[in-house]
Amino acid sequence: MLKISSIFKDKLNNEIEYLSQLRLGIELLQKSLRILVNNQTPEPNEHDKSQLGEICHLHQNLALLYEKLENWEKMLFHARQALQIATKIPDYMVVVNSLQNISRSVNYIYGKSKSLNVILEGIDYFSKEAENLEGKNNLLALAQIYQIIKNLYDQIHDINKFEDYARKEAGVYIMLANRGIKKHIKNEQISSYYRGAALCYQSLSGNIIDAASCFFLAAQYAQKAKKFYDAAISYEDAAKKLELLHKYEKAWDLYQLASSSALRAGDYEVAILNLFNAESAGLKIEEDIQSLYHKLHKYLQQYAQIQHAKLNFFISGTLYLEAAENLHKLPNPSLEEIRLLLHFCFHEYILLFQETDIKKYPLSTIYYVGVLIGILNPIVQSFPKEILRKSNKSEVFSSRHYFNIFPTPESILDYIRKNAPQKYIDLFINMIRFLKTHQPLRKSFFVKNHLLFSEHGITEIKKIHDLILVKPELFPQM
Repeated sequence: MLKISSIFKDKLNNEIEYLSQLRLGIELLQKSLRILVNNQTPEPNEHDKSQLGEICHLHQNLALLYEKLENWEKMLFHARQALQIATKIPDYMVVVNSLQNISRSVNYIYGKSKSLNVILEGIDYFSKEAENLEGKNNLLALAQIYQIIKNLYDQIHDINKFEDYARKEAGVYIMLANRGIKKHIKNEQISSYYRGAALCYQSLSGNIIDAASCFFLAAQYAQKAKKFYDAAISYEDAAKKLELLHKYEKAWDLYQLASSSALRAGDYEVAILNLFNAESAGLKIEEDIQSLYHKLHKYLQQYAQIQHAKLNFFISGTLYLEAAENLHKLPNPSLEEIRLLLHFCFHEYILLFQETDIKKYPLSTIYYVGVLIGILNPIVQSFPKEILRKSNKSEVFSSRHYFNIFPTPESILDYIRKNAPQKYIDLFINMIRFLKTHQPLRKSFFVKNHLLFSEHGITEIKKIHDLILVKPELFPQM
């Protein structure tokens, strides 16, 4: 009912219907609550105990609905009822949620200081629960309670206590992992314990190496469990921590492990991003990173093909452009292959305009791709014809297709002023000169606009610009 009422308010902007739906929800919940309470027996049995949980959740939901109506007294009443039942069950998450509801309603009725007292009472309750569990063997429940206390201290900005309980929580997760290793439980579960510890250490100041170590162990056990995506994320997190400690050699290795794990999970995006991370670390220690560029060139093309199959032509075109950029970083790149990749890029951008579902793209994207086609067209047309024949793409496009999309320079200029983001406008107005004259772009255009590309970070155009200036032999006719 809360979701339905939100639709009327947020989507349909109908305040009257929104309030009506809230009141209807309250009426239905109160009716359900009366039925459950009346059915309870003097001597509670197992069925009655399960009904207690239902009653508790009804009080919780009523508190939330009354909050939407800004009826703080009734919100407070139902939140307290939920808390009273939740402590009997006990259900720690409901206790926490009820405390938060009580704190918010008390804040509106009595002020901030009284609201703070509610959180302190919650800390006192959970501290006693933790004391009861510390001598027992229920480590999972203890970790949960430490996490709750930690978050409550965070809410009242007590950093020292927050860090104390973060360390306690991390310690319990490590105990769980060690116990799990001895008992030969599932590697996936061991991985989750180490990752839990890592996240706790990550929240502390000065515990970077502990966080890195636990992220690494989480990745290793995830790898053993064949949870390759999880392994990739934890390897990446470990590498980032090690970079903070200037341990670039180890970070270099772990980023590559993250990439290979992500690839095994079929996640090209994470695989590629971690190779870029590895490049950054490798440059700091003067590693031979040529093998990375070969991998990037390969993965980017494969990912482009996947995006092409999904009809995401803007993404696939840009991935081909990225592949060309990484190929040209090699000492002796194949100029023919770079030209092919640029032709593929051009071809994908053209397909965006031929796609029947073009309305799924934002107008700014459509215009931007139109400009990219305008830039790439004379570049691609300057390539030797045998390059295009080897491309296995039968279509050879001319600038006529581009002008069919935007018939006159004036129509483009009007479109720019109405739709283009401000950061593109100056550059696009420069393009009008080219469009009016139908002349090929020259290197001078890219030299003249060098600062514009750099300052505005117009990614795709800047990559083309860099290729032209760094490898002028690619474009003998420009």
